[in-house]
Amino acid sequence: VSTQSTGMLTFKPRPLLLSSISKTTRLSFFSRPNFWKRYYVSVPQIVSENIHYTGREEDSLPVEKEEFEKLLNPCFQKKAFPRSLVVAVSGGCDSLALCLLLDVWAKEKSIDLFATTVDHRIRSESTEEAGLVHSWLSNRGISHSVLTLDWGSEAPSTKMDVLRRKRLFLLGNFAYSRSVPVLALAHHAGDQLETFFIRFSCYSNVDGLACMEPVSHLYQHPMIAVARPLLSISKSRLAATCLKHSQPWIEDPSNSQIKYFRSRVRLGIQSAPSELAEDISRLIDSCDNLVAENNDRLRSLFRYRLELDRRFGFFTLYSQLMIDLNFSLAFRLFGHMVQSLSGRRPKLSQYQRLYSELMNAISSRSPYNCSIGFCLFEYSPRKSIIHVSRQTPYKHAIQELKINTSIKLGCWFISYKRVSPSDPPIIYIRMLESNDYNQYLDNYRKMELKRKNLSVRLLHGVPVFFSRLGDKVLAIPHFDIYYGLK
Repeated sequence: VSTQSTGMLTFKPRPLLLSSISKTTRLSFFSRPNFWKRYYVSVPQIVSENIHYTGREEDSLPVEKEEFEKLLNPCFQKKAFPRSLVVAVSGGCDSLALCLLLDVWAKEKSIDLFATTVDHRIRSESTEEAGLVHSWLSNRGISHSVLTLDWGSEAPSTKMDVLRRKRLFLLGNFAYSRSVPVLALAHHAGDQLETFFIRFSCYSNVDGLACMEPVSHLYQHPMIAVARPLLSISKSRLAATCLKHSQPWIEDPSNSQIKYFRSRVRLGIQSAPSELAEDISRLIDSCDNLVAENNDRLRSLFRYRLELDRRFGFFTLYSQLMIDLNFSLAFRLFGHMVQSLSGRRPKLSQYQRLYSELMNAISSRSPYNCSIGFCLFEYSPRKSIIHVSRQTPYKHAIQELKINTSIKLGCWFISYKRVSPSDPPIIYIRMLESNDYNQYLDNYRKMELKRKNLSVRLLHGVPVFFSRLGDKVLAIPHFDIYYGLK
């Protein structure tokens, strides 16, 4: 991946999602429980979660070191292990089991392990729970940090998706600040099964039904990999792993509150026949294989008919490629382009409308443009090409960037580091506007853009750095324009 450096500001283009798709391993789930076991922690108001076992002996066996090493292999290509990694530990048996297994593995490989717990402060006990986890791991010699979620003036949200995004953002910043390339999460087979039913109820397509992958990337920090090595392990085995290491754990009461959709799905799964979980496991595996086949076909189709301009951040799609695609493949291609440029996930109906109108415009050779997911699709019949560029929503038009922090903006990863004591502690970012084009670009740069057939609308995703004091422009690095930032 190429890197453009401007001294204080560093840009790293985000890798194209189509080139980083990995296969999901076959899953094995716990079936209907036929007995229960409780394990209590000797702390007021903090108890462990119920462990669900099947009648099979293998479902109550702990995860051993040799098996865990095999689970890690799909997460690291050619066993190229990182020098350090971060593991998220909530205090449940699943994350604590992952932390204990990683600790043994990391010490053998001479890898630095950083355990982190996010204190979300939604429940009054969250700070006490985070402190308890800190004492447990510190006593085992594991480096542990507690990250406090700052809600600011915003009221703490109990919505799971909002909390999940903020938690991942905080963990990603922690890993980036320590130059750690891998974040390990303890999603297990039960989480995978719940994800399938939730996405199925939302009419998700085959990509969504393939569920979580062993390896993905953080949106705001695309160079940080997210590893999920336990997707094929049941929660009962992770609980047994904690018991083997004499490690207590904490129960999150929200996991049993039926006001949350995921909790209702979990209760339904526990009462379902064991055959259902096995059938869903095979179905997820089939969806994953279908996703891999479709992506292989897409890669062969767009090899010479789809281009990504990494400097200015837009796609060029030749109209002949659209003619060769059915809606299923076009939907996949649109989704990857939009997610690469803006990180959004528009509805299926929006993609259906875009595909229908775009195909009509190509057949009639008439100009067409449409905005979807904060991305602009423009068809030029004279050139027989389609440009896909990023648009910025008004409420996110200005973003703040502090010294020694980073931000994900479109297909760029931007970091701001102090070079001189006179550097401002905070700079602000907005997108390039038509006035900026006329005011700051000289005739030479304008002629260069015209030779490349680049319109001003395609450049709206280019960031402009400015100061709040008089809205003074400090830099437009993509055009080598600097007024104070070196």
